[in-house]
Amino acid sequence: MIGEIDMLCRVKDLHKHNRLRALQLKKAAVNAAAQEEAAHQRVVTESRDALPCLEAALYDEIMHVTVMVSDVDETKAKVLKAQKDHQKLEDEAERLTQIRMRCEQERDEARAKYQMAQRDTEKFMTIQEEYAAEQARAVEAQEDAESEEFFMKARGIIE
Repeated sequence: MIGEIDMLCRVKDLHKHNRLRALQLKKAAVNAAAQEEAAHQRVVTESRDALPCLEAALYDEIMHVTVMVSDVDETKAKVLKAQKDHQKLEDEAERLTQIRMRCEQERDEARAKYQMAQRDTEKFMTIQEEYAAEQARAVEAQEDAESEEFFMKARGIIE
């Protein structure tokens, strides 16, 4: 029985280590996602700050100059494209935020699984220790009984 408990403890310990590795991978994924999100957020901030200046520069090209309607339409199209490009950057930032949040959720789930594996391992280690202690007490009681029987035979009490 002790061999089976030992094997079960080793299996539970291996399971715990696998859960720990999974948790470490999820933590690394969260860190990578957070770094990517932060880097992209800087790009979005720069784009947001530069967008009014870009729009103003595009409109300044046609201000106070005689232009054709097609030039105005072309400038307007350039401004709309700049706004659309900025919106794409913001959408990508939102997507990266969602990825980071999903990674954090997966990390939290991995942490819960690791903690459960830890509790299982500790539970079976406790059972193993209790069983070993019980075995030791049984062996000690048997040795005491044998010693007592030996000394009783030596004194002639038992025939």
